[in-house]
Amino acid sequence: MKNVLSQRNTEFSLKEIETFYEQNTESLSTAEREVKQAIEGTRGNIKWMENNYEIIYAWLQKQK
Repeated sequence: MKNVLSQRNTEFSLKEIETFYEQNTESLSTAEREVKQAIEGTRGNIKWMENNYEIIYAWLQKQK
């Protein structure tokens, strides 16, 4: 499950994972920790994108 969720970086993806977690908390058992980590990882990815997207985009535009 970790690999499937590791590259998520949008609010939409975050909402999907959170909804999945809320709807399946009781049946996740050992996977619960991985889903929680995926939520935190996605939050971190979103923050990284917010902080770096414009800078990288501007740099790439200059490389044309």
